[in-house]
Amino acid sequence: MSKGDKPVAYASATVRTATASNELTAHVHAGVGWKRWALLTSFTASSFDDLEQGLHGPEDYIMPYIVIPSINANGEIDDIVAVNGDKRRQSPSGYSQMNFMQKVRYTPAAAWNLEYAFHLSETSEYARYDRHQRMRGGLPRYAEWNYGPQKWIMSHLRVEHAGGGAVYDSLRLDLALQRFEESRISRDLNKPMRETQSEKVDAWSANIDFLKNPFDALSISYGAEYVRNDVRSKGVATDILTGNKELMAARYPKAEWHSAGVYAQADWHVTNRLNVAAGLRYNYYWIENDFSTAGYEIPFAPRQSASAGSVSGNIGLNWRPTSGWLFRVNYARGFRAPNVDDMGKLFDSVDGCVTVPNPSLKPEYADNVEIGIAKRFGSNLTADITAYYTRLDNAIVRRDYTFDGSPTMEYGGEECRVQALQNAAVANVWGVQAALDARFAKWFYANASLNWQRGREELDNGEKSPSRHAAPLFGRAAIGYKCDRLTVEAFTTFQAECSADDMPEEEKEKTELYALDKEGNAYSPGWITLNLRASYRFAKGLSVNATLENLTDRRYRPYSCGISAPGRNMTVSVTYAL
Repeated sequence: MSKGDKPVAYASATVRTATASNELTAHVHAGVGWKRWALLTSFTASSFDDLEQGLHGPEDYIMPYIVIPSINANGEIDDIVAVNGDKRRQSPSGYSQMNFMQKVRYTPAAAWNLEYAFHLSETSEYARYDRHQRMRGGLPRYAEWNYGPQKWIMSHLRVEHAGGGAVYDSLRLDLALQRFEESRISRDLNKPMRETQSEKVDAWSANIDFLKNPFDALSISYGAEYVRNDVRSKGVATDILTGNKELMAARYPKAEWHSAGVYAQADWHVTNRLNVAAGLRYNYYWIENDFSTAGYEIPFAPRQSASAGSVSGNIGLNWRPTSGWLFRVNYARGFRAPNVDDMGKLFDSVDGCVTVPNPSLKPEYADNVEIGIAKRFGSNLTADITAYYTRLDNAIVRRDYTFDGSPTMEYGGEECRVQALQNAAVANVWGVQAALDARFAKWFYANASLNWQRGREELDNGEKSPSRHAAPLFGRAAIGYKCDRLTVEAFTTFQAECSADDMPEEEKEKTELYALDKEGNAYSPGWITLNLRASYRFAKGLSVNATLENLTDRRYRPYSCGISAPGRNMTVSVTYAL
């Protein structure tokens, strides 16, 4: 906004490229402000080729073939399985994307502020690389496995008011409408039927938040929220030779998901050294699924509904006994209501397995305790360590199941083991996070962070399994130089090994995601990368950033990731601001 009679305008443009994916990104944004009005426009376009992985690492991450969909001269399906001449190339994995944003701000009076934002994001069709690694009978299972273009549109209106008297000191109202569109497209090798499952979701949301300061040491916030999701899904099988179409199983039923909640939060500065915060929230959800639109027979009534309410809350304190010390203790209880994706989806989660709907799924509840200590040593060194423990009751996990009384069913042309998301008895996660930040010799700095966690969940037979959501030890460390317009940094990222014995039961069969040990069991190898980055701000708004990633050209995958990270990669971006 302009504080004078003349409008204020600004603009910037950025171009970026990266060698590992032949990335080309262009971004521009411009804004102008008057006393009461302001506009901001932003646009970004990106394109990426197939991602290249590192040269040195597990051979299991190399896909030795590429599939070229083909119809021969006789009009027959004749997909070509060709040798991948470049083992670093992960094909197919390229895609393109565009993002657009328009914001309008209006201030009719000193106490009022209105903002409207429109967002649009859309991708090209792109492949799911890990599915292209699945084999059947010594050949690739799929000739095609792609996500169709994904599209997201959002309109968001915000109204803010300051000085409401006895009820509030400030008020904020947010109203939003979002539309999501996505699809999954697959075709088995040398088969004519292309299966497409498409979804559209409309999401309405409304939030109203109040803030009141009864006195300087106490701040109270309270409000309410409502969210509604409308889900529409369909499945169509298309014969690519004849063009004939027929209905097939949809991924989701037609569904409505609602959530409404109210909350209150208080923050009390008891003394200059002690701060206490506490909050309470009541949330109620209800869901209605209509499986008559799903395109397959179900062993239960086609219309299913579920609802539940829950009280959650938190309490914590920050204590600074002396200068430079901070102690934190927090407890929180929350719950996660199952959504349409949890209760109603039908898909092949693991090769040879199919996940089916479970309309009896219940919410999962979490109790979390966190203890942290931070210490500042002089003005140049800060250390921070936090330990946490979370206990999940009715944890939502994927387990073997029966569908219409059978532990198997035919899906995708083969007999598959039936699984479903279910409420396991108990799951526990605990861990430690640590960070160190140092400044020395005026222009130099160093920092490091480390995250260690473990998780255990109860299986159907009473045994314990590592939790899929607890990643192996990982972290980052850096040392750098920053002076005026120049910053130079050397940094490393790393992750410890997750051995076959420590792999969660849910992950052991996903051999396309992991390396194999000497016994042929899936595991996640440890890795470390060495990297350099530099940035410089020239006069008159020009700045340049460059990064050399993975200097040793390691071939690695973060835990539970279906595609390898970039190999040796150089990124360069140039920004010019007016």
